[in-house]
Amino acid sequence: MNYNKIPFNVGLIDSLTIYLPLDKIQVIDERLVSEYQVYYPETGEIIEDLNPPKPILIKDNGINFRFNRVVFPPNIIKKETTELIRLTLTSKMLFGRYFEGINIDNLQMIVDYINSREIIRFDLNTALNSICNDIDICINYNLDFEPYKQSLQYLKKMVKASKQHEVTLYPRKETFKNDKNYGIEFSNRDSAKIGSPFCKFYNKTEELLTNSADFYNKYIFPQLRYGLSIDNIIRKEITIKNNAVKQNLRKKKLVNIENQLSTLKDILSITQIELTTICNIQLKYYYEKKQFSVSSDLSPTEKIISYYMHKLVELGADKLTLQEPLTLFDCKVQKARSKKQILNLIDITFDTEYLTKQLEQNTITNQFIKMQNLW
Repeated sequence: MNYNKIPFNVGLIDSLTIYLPLDKIQVIDERLVSEYQVYYPETGEIIEDLNPPKPILIKDNGINFRFNRVVFPPNIIKKETTELIRLTLTSKMLFGRYFEGINIDNLQMIVDYINSREIIRFDLNTALNSICNDIDICINYNLDFEPYKQSLQYLKKMVKASKQHEVTLYPRKETFKNDKNYGIEFSNRDSAKIGSPFCKFYNKTEELLTNSADFYNKYIFPQLRYGLSIDNIIRKEITIKNNAVKQNLRKKKLVNIENQLSTLKDILSITQIELTTICNIQLKYYYEKKQFSVSSDLSPTEKIISYYMHKLVELGADKLTLQEPLTLFDCKVQKARSKKQILNLIDITFDTEYLTKQLEQNTITNQFIKMQNLW
């Protein structure tokens, strides 16, 4: 048996919601569309008022989803109400191929699985032509826990003041145990909007072993003996919530301008490069645009030194690191004169607010931060 490799550092579709027209599918379980009366067995009383159909919930080895009947009101295009079945597809429906994410090549596998639940039956074309919203895009990273934790603290500190209240590190308080359930949320899934998009980083390894233990034991754990490793998986997740967000993506030309982002077929036509860019660009709303400029009255040599100072700080250097070249001088007079020049250049190159926000980062942490394309 082969194992399914985990794609790192690229955008994938983790889940999405589709709306299947009721007249395009076969309903097998009538509970999905039938009104019902409430019966109390203790008293034998039957409430005559009819209630709308309840959602049908499926729980299958950690694959949890529901079927809902919904009604779209009349609009300019369609003068009558439209009945549909709302259904969320998740990458867990790919079983051992979970880390592939949902794509056009494995969609049939998901359709077959849903049909096997004997609630409704529909074909691939019906799915592809259905309206699609609530798309969750993710990127998996491979990063040790401590650099990951340090990176999130850095990300939180660098958020601009007007957005600090929208960003939350969790858990909120440190505990005596080494709590691996460490993450950060930007905005929240329900109230997110274009200027404050939802984004979340979390420890995917920990989530699989705890919240998704049934799924992990059934589909992921058996692959470990063949070489799969789930150690140190960090996941970033964002949501394309509604049509307003979709049109903003088109306006910014983050997808092919001809892609209307309306149907499932449209969503699955987004390239992996586009998915990665969409996932990364969300954080830009939470950070000031970082610009580099130097005083015009500096000498050419000083401008070059100022530039490299700026680059060193981007890579994690602090004020003391920038003064380390002073150890090259044996002469106290030269050392004192050079120190004064370095400190003067530091004051010119960086304002105080910028310096106080810098944290010394190791190489791995800096690479992770750089992947987020904040600036």
